[in-house]
Amino acid sequence: MLAAIAAGALLASGCTESDDYGSAAVPATQIGVDPADFLGEVACNANEGSAQAYVVTPSAWEDGDDAEPFALGSSPPTPCAMDVLFRDVIAVGTLYTAEVDVYDVPAAALRPFGGASSGARVMLDASIAARVEPRWSTGCGTRGDEATPAELYRTVLLRPCDPLGDGAPAPAAILLEPDRVLGAQPCWQAESYDVLPGDPGLAAVVGTRCDGDGVRYEPLEDGRGYAFYVAARSLAELPEPDLGTECFAEAAAGQVVRPICSGLSGTGGLRLWLGDLSASGQPVCPAGQLFDVQAGGEMLNPLPLPCEQEARVEQLVPGPIDLDIVVYDPQGEPFGPGAACFGQVLPGTTAAATCQAAR
Repeated sequence: MLAAIAAGALLASGCTESDDYGSAAVPATQIGVDPADFLGEVACNANEGSAQAYVVTPSAWEDGDDAEPFALGSSPPTPCAMDVLFRDVIAVGTLYTAEVDVYDVPAAALRPFGGASSGARVMLDASIAARVEPRWSTGCGTRGDEATPAELYRTVLLRPCDPLGDGAPAPAAILLEPDRVLGAQPCWQAESYDVLPGDPGLAAVVGTRCDGDGVRYEPLEDGRGYAFYVAARSLAELPEPDLGTECFAEAAAGQVVRPICSGLSGTGGLRLWLGDLSASGQPVCPAGQLFDVQAGGEMLNPLPLPCEQEARVEQLVPGPIDLDIVVYDPQGEPFGPGAACFGQVLPGTTAAATCQAAR
């Protein structure tokens, strides 16, 4: 009896976005589980540590006072973005609850013990046949008085579902892999890279190989954003990095998050702020005035820059650079002594320059 019920359950798994299912001619009589009802703050995506698949095991109750329900066959492993539905084994008026096992591996990486049509709740690794334990578990109704009755020609979702219980809580982590920071063919771009976190509490990691496992930071603060500068060497023997990029990720509890990185670049930039400079008690670059940035007599900005705003000068060759700041009044006449700035240009990022009033 159980094997027949299990087979029927497997045929009924599917995906939907509403409570009304079936063809226009004959609506189906179904029960189902919507993962949105139990995932809560657990993300459903391909990140390591996120929910990726789940298995539903429904139980039938004769009435609300039943002490022991009758367990039906389990669904196959199903992606966490899809609903699970049961049709062939459902009887109108019967009460149903469900137990849910949630996995942090893809549905395609799992197979039921005994085969796809067995209705088994136990999951095996699809490649090596070793048992895989669920990461989370929950129930959509746990007693007969919480059960949901099946209705003729309707799909009824089993609700409410309890919050997920985490069987193996993991810290928030960020992983900077070579293909994430260097591109799809990392060793075509660089032989190694250094990771310099913006958070001073995180250590810099130097010399990560382009064919290695990457750099992983954990534990991190849930919900906090983290910035990283990545400096890469296209040839290992280069004394200084010649390529760079900036990466950002927001840490999430229980997940290993891959950052978003800008494209690798061989040039860099500097940012300038002159608002706190003074000479003889007067602002070097007062609000309303303009300034130009020069290096070796060459103008680096195409248009005059406002004194009251932070300025950025881009497309600079990496290395140390001295800058001369010439300030103008609104009529374009030179104003005051100006300023001198120094900066270390890094590839792939915009660094801060140090400025002082000219003498």
